[in-house]
This record gives sequence, C-alpha cells and structure tokens, in this order.
Amino acid sequence: MNVYYVGSNSSRFIDLQKKENSFIALGWDKWDDYSYKTLLPCRLVVDGSEVEFTNIRILIENSNFTAQSLDALLASGWDGKFPIPNLNYISVPSDINFYQIVHGKLGIQIAMTVATLFRDASYLKFVLNDQSIVGLIDSGGFKESLMREGGARKAYQDGWRIFSPQEISQIDDFQINIPSDNVTVPIKFRFNSKVLPYDINVLIGPNGIGKSHCLQLLVEYWLKIGRGDPANLEKAKVEPFDHYPNLGKLILISYSPFEEFTLDLENTNLRDKDAYQYFGFRKKVLDEGGNERIGISRNLPASDAAMSIIRCIEEDEKFNYLPNWVSKFQSALDVLTEAIDFDDIAIALKDENESTSILRFTSLVFYQSDPFIEHEGKKFLKLSPVIAQSTERRNFIQAFDLTQGVVFIKDDRPINLSSGQRLFSYIVINVLGALKTIVL
Repeated sequence: MNVYYVGSNSSRFIDLQKKENSFIALGWDKWDDYSYKTLLPCRLVVDGSEVEFTNIRILIENSNFTAQSLDALLASGWDGKFPIPNLNYISVPSDINFYQIVHGKLGIQIAMTVATLFRDASYLKFVLNDQSIVGLIDSGGFKESLMREGGARKAYQDGWRIFSPQEISQIDDFQINIPSDNVTVPIKFRFNSKVLPYDINVLIGPNGIGKSHCLQLLVEYWLKIGRGDPANLEKAKVEPFDHYPNLGKLILISYSPFEEFTLDLENTNLRDKDAYQYFGFRKKVLDEGGNERIGISRNLPASDAAMSIIRCIEEDEKFNYLPNWVSKFQSALDVLTEAIDFDDIAIALKDENESTSILRFTSLVFYQSDPFIEHEGKKFLKLSPVIAQSTERRNFIQAFDLTQGVVFIKDDRPINLSSGQRLFSYIVINVLGALKTIVL
C-alpha cells in the first residue's frame, strides 16, 4: 500500500487510479486551526474502488502550513510518495476509525505500514516508544491543531490499541472543573468503578444546583467552543479538565423543552460537525423574515428515531467488513425486545404512489415475503438489513413518512406503546444511530 500527496491537482489522482489498484491519496487544504494549517483530505482506493474514509492532520517541523510545504517539495522534484523525504513530521487522523478501515480492507500489516508512512503519533509513541517525536508532540502545532477536535484526540489517545489487540479501549476517569462564585468545583466522572457498571455516571442534586450547567460546560469544554474556546478559557483562567476525556463523540439526549443545550455544530469553526449530536424537542427554525430561532417540535424525537434506524441499517451494510463490527440494527432489536413485545419494526410510507414504487424493488429482490403491511389506510414497510442493498438512502428518506417515527409490529398490526416504552425506544435507537462507527 502506497501513500501519495497529490495536492490540488486532480489529474494526479486519476493517474494513480490507472497505475495502482490500492493506494491512499492526500489532497490540498487550508483549514486553519489557530494559525496552523495541517489538515489534508484523504482518499482510500482498494481494488480499484474508492472507500469512504476520513481526513488526517500532518504536522511538519518548522512549518505551520503542511500543504504548502508539500507543494514546495513537489516543485523541487518529489514524486509525492511517502514517507516525506528529509523532514521530521507526525500525524493524527481526524477519527479513530482511520486505521480500522485500512485494517478491515487490507489487513493489520498494511495498517501498520500506513501508520509508519504517516508517522502516526499514537503508534510511534505508545507502540514503538519512538523518542524522536517528543519535540513535535510538545509543540504548539500539535496541541492547537492536531489535538484541536475530539475525534483526533480520541485517535491519538486510543488509536494505538488497534495495533495491540489485547488492549481494550475504555473511557478513562476524568475531572471537569466548574467555575462557581470565585471558586472552582471539581466534578469527577468515573468510568472504572468497581461498584457500578463502568459506563454509568449519575449527577444527583436538588433543582438549581447546576446539573444541566455542568453538562453544558462538558459539551463546550470538550468541543472547545463557547466557554470552552481556548481564548475564553485563558481569559477566565479556567483549566477545563484534569486531562481531556478520551471520548470519540458526545451524544446528548434531553426530552425537556426548557433545557438550553447546544443543538449542533453547524455555526462553529470545527471541521468535524458530527462530533456532537443532540436529541430532544428543540430545533432551529426560520421565522417569516428568514431569521433563525429555536423552535419546539413534539414530533422531533419520532422523526429523529426514524432517521437513526435508517442510519443503523445503512452503516451495517457499509461497514460490516470492519474487524469486530457489531450490527447496530440487530443491537436495536436485541435491546428493544427486553421492553416491548413485537415481531418487526417498520416505518410508515408517504401516501404518494411513488413511495411504493421506490421500495417495491426491495420486496421483489431481497425479501422472501412481502414486507409491506397496511393498517387503517396507512402502508408500512417492515425493516430489514437487506434494504440498504436495494437503493440509496435518499430514496428511503423520500419514501418514508418520518414524522410517524419507528412503528412496532405484532401479528402484522402496529401496536400502541406506552409513553415510557416510546421514550425508551427513542433513546435506544437514537443512541445507536449516532454512535461512532468504530468501537474498539
């Protein structure tokens, strides 16, 4: 497996496709992380076909603009093939699934080769104990750019475990520091308790003591936005954590219309807009004047769950080649059957005839029996992992009436859920849909 820098010249990528069946190509980018431009888009080709991949940040010694430095090497005669000649550099992928994807498609030895070519900081430090990278890891470029976003921090903290299978990834204990009345209140999150299951923490206290405030700060601190922006932290003289949590993603669920949690990352200066996801009743809407405001939608949890179950099925089909992949869709069924007695889960179809025509192909080719049921004039499609093989996701979204949410079927009839069952189903399905695709 070869790695090449092709820069902004798309013809170089096309030429590589003609010459090599499997390779990684790095493009050009000027994304700015506090004056450091280290991000490079990655494209992975395996056996002639491009595979969904993620980006990487590469820090070159004495350079704050990686693509520009690599362009200069190309101009001096370098063919773009890694390793980068005569330069000291390290890298961190934008997400921990970077090397898992290479591993799943090409094997662990190839993944190790790629990590060596990229001089992956996690691999060099924790597996090879390479002391030559200490200076770069201690540099401002590493802390401010390579460690800018949560996915990259997770990739650095835990990515090395991919190459040491006996090491199981888990969330480390951490402490968040909450400013309050000229003092700092430390709140400890323990994920390695001998008393409770390792993945449960509970905030308990009377109304008004600051539980929601703590979670708001956890989100902003970890994402380095709002009050967690480094400039704001320095101004407030706040050290947000004893060490940044090794989290891959934050998922916040709040079925209260009164909370004021961050809704999304669209208006932030983060590249990874998927690092955080909120589920609740609140959403951004436009008023008559085209101005953005926050609205409340009672149907939002149901439509979110419908989108999430589609995502589960889609990602099962897309990533089932990965080592130790666990089916999200089957996991949803396994958990939900503990609380609800049902045979199938389904999504309602829109009334338009084209909805049925879009999905009829599914029943003819992939299902052994007709997956459609009708009840009180409404048509439903029973969900199955095979539907992701039949058509693109956008076709399903166009065909489904997402406002009806996920419908539970027993004896070919939709069943009514209690409010508690409905809430439980929303939480299970939305969490599974939002989880990062790789769990080490």
